[in-house]
Amino acid sequence: MLNPKNTAAKGASKRPVAGRGKAASGTASLMRPGSGSRSSSIRTRYGGWALVVGSAEGMGAAYAERLARDGFDLVLLDIRQADVSEQARRLREAFGIAVRPLACDLSRPRAVKAVLDALADDEIGLVIFNAAMAANGPWAEVSLATKLRTVEVNVSAVLMMTDRLSRPMLERGRGGIVLTSSMAALQGAPGQAVYAATKSFDLILAESLWAELGPKGVDVLALIPGMVRTPNFERSGAARGAGMLLAPIEPAQAVEEALAALGKEPSVVPGRAWKAVAVAGSLAPRRAMIEAVGKRMAGLEHQR
Repeated sequence: MLNPKNTAAKGASKRPVAGRGKAASGTASLMRPGSGSRSSSIRTRYGGWALVVGSAEGMGAAYAERLARDGFDLVLLDIRQADVSEQARRLREAFGIAVRPLACDLSRPRAVKAVLDALADDEIGLVIFNAAMAANGPWAEVSLATKLRTVEVNVSAVLMMTDRLSRPMLERGRGGIVLTSSMAALQGAPGQAVYAATKSFDLILAESLWAELGPKGVDVLALIPGMVRTPNFERSGAARGAGMLLAPIEPAQAVEEALAALGKEPSVVPGRAWKAVAVAGSLAPRRAMIEAVGKRMAGLEHQR
């Protein structure tokens, strides 16, 4: 959940909001960018502050470093307070930007609302939603509580944040939102049914908003990664899986392709080989694709 004692970045209190109400207790306004001398096309397009949800490792960490290098000041959100605070310290020192670390359990709607309330007076120009939870395993062996928590993280939190943060973007006439889907969303996925279903929600939401909000200046993108070499990928056992036909891509590659596609495409599959798999899958009988995914997941369960 939001920890008010650790929400303000060092030096952030020097950033008052002109003409706005008082910021939430223990937080600071983000209206002004960190340095007028820093500039990049994406930062110029969306503004000086970016929010990365699920920032502590993997693609989230790659997003944070890439955006810091581009001159964005950052709000970093993760469930692990110690990790995100250390990440914020490193990025401040390396890039001379303002970084505000926040801790939040996205499976708790009240905690998500607390974060959004804390950011209510702040001008977030770019939102990267990278956090996710996977309720993988045989259907009957995964508890209902775990399934519901997956829905809270992958659907409810995404919807709450997208709804709330897109509104001021629409008022300003500019903004960017990246929602992370998965290639598991492209067909039924035995062994990861709830995860795949939630990622399908994220995909359709992002593509729909791409068409609806894009003409109003707010760019929305669904990133549809296959396997990415993240700590979660390594922990899953997939890296040791026999018969893995395609190598995972690196997080930095996924990030670069997402940012390049934002404002141009409704969705993107990062990695040339994974794009080819997605195209082939769209042409194959759905039954064949579902069965292939099921065999792959069954193989991973057997390895465990």
